[in-house]
Amino acid sequence: GTTSAVKPTSNPDAAVTAPAKQAKSSLDLSRYNKVVVLDFVDATDKSKIKPDKLGAYATTMGSAIRDFPDMIAQEIRATGAFPEVVRGPSTGAALVVSGRITRLTEGNSALRFMVGMGAGSSYFDATTELGDAETGHGLGEVDTNKNSWALGGGLASGQTVESFMHGAAKKIAAELSAAKKGTVVASAH
Repeated sequence: GTTSAVKPTSNPDAAVTAPAKQAKSSLDLSRYNKVVVLDFVDATDKSKIKPDKLGAYATTMGSAIRDFPDMIAQEIRATGAFPEVVRGPSTGAALVVSGRITRLTEGNSALRFMVGMGAGSSYFDATTELGDAETGHGLGEVDTNKNSWALGGGLASGQTVESFMHGAAKKIAAELSAAKKGTVVASAH
């Protein structure tokens, strides 16, 4: 699975650099000094979850919609690119980071280790949305589509939703840091 680079929106108000329009689209976030990271929304399909499992799933999702943005905020702070990173609603000029989790499956690490071939697979999919706090306009998004290695073994057994969230948060923070500094992230994670 992957976490994409920032994909600027087609919004004419989005701050896309002129050279970036000609080469590879890149978002210019140099004017933002504050980042506001909001809770994500549960946008998963619950139709295939057994009724007796819905309570546990709701608890897991209740944590994930807060934990993933917490990780993103922590990783953005660690880059040092933005002087202020706020977790939760805030007023004033800011880059807003929000989004939705579209798939979350914990899977079973023992099945991934012993059986493989997709048995017990874990999945984490999310769309991270970037916007301007003052105008409400969308600036871009980052897509995360992570899943455990299908062949099983030790590598697959250690690939958890939490590890996927950490990796995606690091990539998102690196993308935002590069956009703040006007550089392009060279490698995808």
